[in-house]
Amino acid sequence: MPESIELDDRDQSACHLIARCNQETVAVMRILLKTDTAKFGRIATHPHYRNQGIATTMVRQAIAFCHLAGISTISLNSQSYITQFYEKLGFKTEGKPFTEAGIPHIHMLLNLSAEDYCELPLHQAVADPG
Repeated sequence: MPESIELDDRDQSACHLIARCNQETVAVMRILLKTDTAKFGRIATHPHYRNQGIATTMVRQAIAFCHLAGISTISLNSQSYITQFYEKLGFKTEGKPFTEAGIPHIHMLLNLSAEDYCELPLHQAVADPG
């Protein structure tokens, strides 16, 4: 994606999570916090490290962080092809699909105060694909 789309004035006030392996950044995401809501975005994993659970672990860590911070609702705009990933973590689709940066997306929400929300484990080992 073009840098002009990736960078915005909210990066300075956002929380950024970075997963590293052997001094290399392998995954990233950001959290935009408001009073009792948060928005996840910029979630990406380096191609060589995909399908190892790194993004799952990062999102779980971010959910736990938000839960502990008193956040009641987390939102994100999922690329349409990966909505099942977020659904497995408890997110539910909301609204109609839309296009962002030329890519189909859908808005998703996770209600942390809902009765069906359960806390997720906070650790997972990551293997070096070396």
